[in-house]
Amino acid sequence: DTYIAAYAAHTGKETAKIFFTGTRIVCQNTLDAAIGSAGLTAKIRHTGNVEWQFANAADLLGIARANIQDTALAWKDMANTNMSAITVKRYFANVIPMPENTVRPARIENVQNKLEELYEGDNAYNGSLWNAFNAVTDYIDHYRLTTQDNERRLENIWLGTGRALRNRAFTEALRLVA
Repeated sequence: DTYIAAYAAHTGKETAKIFFTGTRIVCQNTLDAAIGSAGLTAKIRHTGNVEWQFANAADLLGIARANIQDTALAWKDMANTNMSAITVKRYFANVIPMPENTVRPARIENVQNKLEELYEGDNAYNGSLWNAFNAVTDYIDHYRLTTQDNERRLENIWLGTGRALRNRAFTEALRLVA
């Protein structure tokens, strides 16, 4: 299916974005994946002639529609890519790298161990790259920040370092299916 997504951060710092996606957005993981793979995105500022901006956005989205098929194919490829134990460790090490020229920090080792635990616990696509990618997104959404401030946590997941980490995990996954 093809969906049109509209996304606004409501922070006053970002433009509204509209794009086609092959993803039915139901959570932060699917929103980030849709945004990360959207390609051309129509951006609308909250000032000026908003009607005109929306009309032009529709034209731009016609160009971006081809990206929907690419995204669906990437996810299918991820689900069909089997991972050896060594490849899984390497994937997680690329997503959460150790600093160079330092002692192995326990915090990073703990994160990588948690990712492996989440990877092994999900039987839906066990042994696949899709499962490894989802282990990262599960970690970001449910284990990474322990703050009780849900607003701060959600902002980090959607717009902050959580989003950047999720995008790095997606990019690393794409490298493995290429």
